[in-house]
Amino acid sequence: EQLSAEILKKLKRDAEEKLGDEVTHAVITVPAYFTEKQKNTTRVAAQLAGLKVQKLLAEPTAAAIAYGVDNMKAGDVKTVMIYDFGGETFDLSILNIVDGQYMEAGTGGDRWLGGDDLDRALQTHILKRISQDYNISDIDTLIENLDQRKRFQFDAQFRDNVENIKIQLSSSTSAQLIMDGFEDENGEWIDFYITITRDEFEKLAKPFVERSIELIDVLLKEVGYDISMIDKISWFISYGCISNLLILSTILKISTP
Repeated sequence: EQLSAEILKKLKRDAEEKLGDEVTHAVITVPAYFTEKQKNTTRVAAQLAGLKVQKLLAEPTAAAIAYGVDNMKAGDVKTVMIYDFGGETFDLSILNIVDGQYMEAGTGGDRWLGGDDLDRALQTHILKRISQDYNISDIDTLIENLDQRKRFQFDAQFRDNVENIKIQLSSSTSAQLIMDGFEDENGEWIDFYITITRDEFEKLAKPFVERSIELIDVLLKEVGYDISMIDKISWFISYGCISNLLILSTILKISTP
């Protein structure tokens, strides 16, 4: 509570400096998976920071409002689902919107599911490909046995190259990994050059995307809705915008008969 309060105090000061006026009330966003206890802790932190909480909003709900989901004509009624696949968490929210007013019908998701899982899966896959293409029996041990400086250099270069592969795959059907390597088990120096295809990435993403779709079904059952009652699904994929198209294409392939 105290730490959160200090952060909110800083935000309050910044807002007051920007607005040139005192800030006393706030709408605060929280992860969709927050329990009532966590929400109450947030309210207490806000009170300690000198703020009266007007409303706590689930983050996917706030994202939908920010992107104009609630911008409708008078008399319009819509039920919207927000699919928010972030770097570290996956959040779902169902909104009923009437005359510009919105009500949360339910929230869900998985605090342990996100883009980081895809990053790790892609890194593991690439190391496996390197092992296969260069006949390395235990690449993890080879990397672990590098001296500290070389290991840090390799790890940093490898992460950068994996990120570049994601960038390339956003607009191409394949991407190349070209980077300095190290000595193999026989003491021979090897540099790495392999090709990764978009199909490979989509296969890696599939189990994580399938899990997110399962959670959609879970939330619909919890709130007593059928998918036919959802007028619109808004996809907010903040896991590195360069990978949005890759994830969306995987979603559509899985969810389209």
